[in-house]
Amino acid sequence: EGDNWKTDEAIEAIHRAHGKAVLAHPHLIRNPPIVKKLLTMPFDGLEGFYSRASSHENHRWCRIAEERGWIVTGGSDFHGTVRPEVPFGAAWAPEEMVKRLLASEAHS
Repeated sequence: EGDNWKTDEAIEAIHRAHGKAVLAHPHLIRNPPIVKKLLTMPFDGLEGFYSRASSHENHRWCRIAEERGWIVTGGSDFHGTVRPEVPFGAAWAPEEMVKRLLASEAHS
């Protein structure tokens, strides 16, 4: 329960700063009860495109975000020389997803 409170606090701080709270790397969370709990929280988006996830996994997370009315983001997990095996731009998100993210920003 304590960890959930910290997540709620982080989401609230992001919203106070007029930012978008996005759940990143959901496919790396291997504990179904934790995933279920996170998906009930007031996130604005979900990382649906990830460089090392299969297209099946990416589609699953995009569908989950869509069901909740959340924006979808993408990330390559690029960290420069710290993680040289992951090149910059290794993942992409469809143009429609980028437009939806930009539109949500305009309405903040």
